[in-house]
Amino acid sequence: MVERFMSAINTSNRANVSSQIQAHELVKHATLLPSGKPVIMAINPVAGDAQLDGYVKGKIAENVSYIKGIRDDYATKIEQIIYRGVTKGQSYGEMAEAIRHQGKVSRNRAAFIARDQSGTIYSQMTRTRHQAAGINHFQWRGMMDERERASHVAREGIIYNYDTADLLPGEDYGCRCTGDPVFDDELDDSEE
Repeated sequence: MVERFMSAINTSNRANVSSQIQAHELVKHATLLPSGKPVIMAINPVAGDAQLDGYVKGKIAENVSYIKGIRDDYATKIEQIIYRGVTKGQSYGEMAEAIRHQGKVSRNRAAFIARDQSGTIYSQMTRTRHQAAGINHFQWRGMMDERERASHVAREGIIYNYDTADLLPGEDYGCRCTGDPVFDDELDDSEE
């Protein structure tokens, strides 16, 4: 179940990052044919996704180690559930049910773990793909609703460098924030 879920996150993340970069490249490098139609000169920023497999496995292990209240003997099984769920494209509900059953935790706790760890992995995959494509900065974007943490509202619109950011959007527990790519040609000299 977890492999399908991880696969769905990976597919969604790959498509999202690819469309971000291709849209930027289209605007930046578009030339017009005599007919007035643009010639798209884009790159494929997500080729060679095999490099992410080890990264995803490592991040799942790291993230599961942060989960408080789960006994150590279940940690390995939870890692396996999350990895299988993500790579197989399972829903949060399916992963949560497997975690709840395996870890003997409540349905709400299992749902929180599945949702929280999926968000963390998604944000870390985005960083990896962005940096592989040469994107070193992101702009913090939150949901800006009543559930948004004050500390995340304060980050809204701020541009961060991936290498020095103290927190990625989606990494904090239950975080629904995202990071929009900021391309080098969009940065002011003061932001670099």
